[in-house]
Amino acid sequence: MDPDVPLLRGPQGGPTLASKRHPGRRKVALALAGLAVLAAGAGGWPLARWVNERRIEARIDAYSDLIWREAEASALPPDLVQAVIRAESRGLAGAVSSAGAKGLMQITPPAEREARDLLGLSEGDLFDPEYNIRIGTVYLRRLVERFGGDLHLTLAAYHWGPTRVQTLRDEHPGLSGQELVERHGPRATARYCREVLGGRALVLPSL
Repeated sequence: MDPDVPLLRGPQGGPTLASKRHPGRRKVALALAGLAVLAAGAGGWPLARWVNERRIEARIDAYSDLIWREAEASALPPDLVQAVIRAESRGLAGAVSSAGAKGLMQITPPAEREARDLLGLSEGDLFDPEYNIRIGTVYLRRLVERFGGDLHLTLAAYHWGPTRVQTLRDEHPGLSGQELVERHGPRATARYCREVLGGRALVLPSL
């Protein structure tokens, strides 16, 4: 939940179970990695950027079944969950940040505890994609409910913290979530919301 911190491979950040189940996807990822090296070496930065984006999409696609299942269970649009994963970890299951956020959805310890309490789960491995996405979607849905379905406030809370967003909301009543985040939130948080939403009008189903 802190995308401004460089992302690293965690101790369990090797090939995931999903990539083992889909060896074809792994071959595609390796081919794209080779193209990126060649493009960069030849000065083809636009091509290298395009290849890197395709690598990110291929990584996220490997978890599409998990994303759809957990998004549906938490009454969230799968596109929203995919976009959060893209912004948070670029699809790296072993991603970690200096703030202690881990895995695909960059779960912090407080967020994990809150989601675990809601689910009645014992502590799990945040580098495990299935556990990480389950915790992340439940926590994200909790924020949706807390902020009345406003996606800008929800995403700002996911990125910056719900207490800070609530304080900002209390200080500037009457503003829409988008206005509040753009005018008064941190630049990084406003940029994060724009990246996740990408100009799309996502509709949140009710529980």
